[in-house]
Amino acid sequence: MENCSCCFIDTLAKCETEIVLNIILPPYMNYKWVITDKFGNKYEGPLNEERTIPVEDLPPGMLNQYAGDFNLQIFPDTDQSCGPVTFIVAGQYHCINFGITGGTFEKNNLGCEI
Repeated sequence: MENCSCCFIDTLAKCETEIVLNIILPPYMNYKWVITDKFGNKYEGPLNEERTIPVEDLPPGMLNQYAGDFNLQIFPDTDQSCGPVTFIVAGQYHCINFGITGGTFEKNNLGCEI
C-alpha cells in the first residue's frame, strides 16, 4: 500500500453515545485520539481497546450538522512530537476528516469495517 498525505473522508450522523473507529493501528502501543474543530480547538482522550470515543468526553452539542468539518488524528499516548500515527482504513492514512450530517440517518462509525 502506498502512503497518502491526505485524510480519509467520512461522515457521522446522529451520534449520541460513541464514535466507533474502524481502523487498524500498529499493535502493542497505547494511543490517544485528538479531534480538531474548524476553529483549531483540540480535544483529546485515551483510545480504549474497543477503539471508541465516548461522546460524553466531548463538549455538549459539539457534534452537530452546523459545526463544520473535524479532523481526527491518533497519537502515541506518550508523545506527539513525531506527529500522528499512520493507520489503515481502506489504505494508509494519518487522519480522518469528517463532518456531521443532519436528518434521521444514524451512523456512529468512522472508517471502513475491515
